[in-house]
Amino acid sequence: MSECSPKTKLTLAATVVCLVLVAPAGAQQYSFRHYGAVEGLQNMVVLSLAQDRVGYIWVGTEGGLYRYDGTRFHLMGAAEGLPCETEAHTLYVAADGALWTNACNQIFRFDGQVFRLIPGLDGRLHGAQRIAEDARSHIIVSTTIGLQEILPAGGGSFVLRPHRLTAALEGKPMHGILRHGSQLWFGCDSHLCVEDGGRISILGPESGLPEDSWDGIAVALDGTVWARSPSRLYRKPPDKDRMIQDKPDIGTSMFWGAITIGKDGSVIVPTDQGLAVRSAAGWTVVDRRLGLPSTMTSAALEDRGGSLWIGMIGAGIARWLGTGEWEAWTMAQGLPADLIWCIRRDRKGALWVGTANGLVRLNGQSRLTTWTKKNGLGGDNVRWLGQTSDGSIWAVSRPGGLAHLEPASGKIHLVSRQDLACDTLGSIFVDRLEHIWMATACGVFLNSRPSVSDRFIRIDQPPSLQRKAWYLTMDSGGAMWITNPDGLWRMREGVWRHYGMAEGLRSGDPYVPALAPDGSLWLRHRMDAGVERLQLSGDRILHAGSKNLSQAGTPAASLSSSTR
Repeated sequence: MSECSPKTKLTLAATVVCLVLVAPAGAQQYSFRHYGAVEGLQNMVVLSLAQDRVGYIWVGTEGGLYRYDGTRFHLMGAAEGLPCETEAHTLYVAADGALWTNACNQIFRFDGQVFRLIPGLDGRLHGAQRIAEDARSHIIVSTTIGLQEILPAGGGSFVLRPHRLTAALEGKPMHGILRHGSQLWFGCDSHLCVEDGGRISILGPESGLPEDSWDGIAVALDGTVWARSPSRLYRKPPDKDRMIQDKPDIGTSMFWGAITIGKDGSVIVPTDQGLAVRSAAGWTVVDRRLGLPSTMTSAALEDRGGSLWIGMIGAGIARWLGTGEWEAWTMAQGLPADLIWCIRRDRKGALWVGTANGLVRLNGQSRLTTWTKKNGLGGDNVRWLGQTSDGSIWAVSRPGGLAHLEPASGKIHLVSRQDLACDTLGSIFVDRLEHIWMATACGVFLNSRPSVSDRFIRIDQPPSLQRKAWYLTMDSGGAMWITNPDGLWRMREGVWRHYGMAEGLRSGDPYVPALAPDGSLWLRHRMDAGVERLQLSGDRILHAGSKNLSQAGTPAASLSSSTR
């Protein structure tokens, strides 16, 4: 069963990384970090994004090109070889690691030290996907008068020559361009073209694709080719010859049609109405309702760490934290408090949340249901949760004691002093036999028949534990591990064993125990003494590896008890 850590002052936004929940419309939010002037990004109109080989994030804006080093955005200027601070559209990282960009109405190559002008290509290239490489690693630029090749000429210089096309395409305006394997896809005039082995095929109305400016091109993991204009989205499945319109209500784009394929195969489409994301479950539009700072999105970049960076028109950049994994519920979405102590999912998939002001159930199909002291709980500050096989939710409030709730009826039964003689002090644990263990102010108590009785019996235990027990868990062998002010205790088949600093523990104040799948025991210590991982053999500690969480920048209260 899932247990909850003490003093974990986290909102649900930072806790549900491992949860999957289909929430009612308008009831969820995603977690974003916003970047703007405070971080050095002085222009809020973002046009393009890229990540180079070193790891820098590059941002093309209406007011120049910026590089983000993980702390600050630096505006690239004359010192780096860029003579202006005007619109920076295309950003392309080549196979050799060089960054190519269309800035100052010209083409530049950045070798890691300085931007060098490529002469002969003047004019603004309207679009974020105007540079690619062909199968020979030659840089190809999509221009208003056709495709142009940039070839190395020695000594760091380059020469320019037209990329040979069919007579029907010579001198025509080109748009988005992408290389995929041996294929070179590009928007050709008002159609979509693909070159493979010197042969060019054109996809137009006869192939199901209407005439438009096809600015964004992407190939999904399954081979589906996607094409985007400022107002349309089409795809060609790998086994089909015709293009098919996808999401006819796709939002328009103020500048051009950008598109990105995520590492998980999702299709990511910036629009003026939000970021449209197509996953295996269908389309989702991430906008202000779901936590995005602005609905007008212009670019998307998935970095090597898995974060999704979203460029916005007039609002800078938002970084989606844990794309597809993180969802947030706060008081704005109906929670009774932003202070979250405990989270668990029941056997039917509903999510239960213990907060500082009540117990909440989210079942993904209706509004949140909340129980407080007014509804029968012993108290509002719900600290620990558990569930037994009959579906009952057991909740510990502090103050307030232990209660169990029947989800079907919503009825709450308070466990009385007659049934549990001491104040609840630490965690509740439901073992594999459906026994409920309680850590209290006067020791460890056990209820071996929770489906028929609320009665708890204090087990035989050392005198030290009878004065106070904090947290408990059970390992795969059936041994119970318990912490209290005197150290760590293990009970196996009725036999007790004590562990302290003399036995190899980091401190004399172990607090929260957790069992890892490999059988090792993790301990979070009190007084900011950090965490440690114990490897055990019989009764002995073979190895104790420790870490000071405060020095690592991690909240020392964030280690939870184990789940079974």
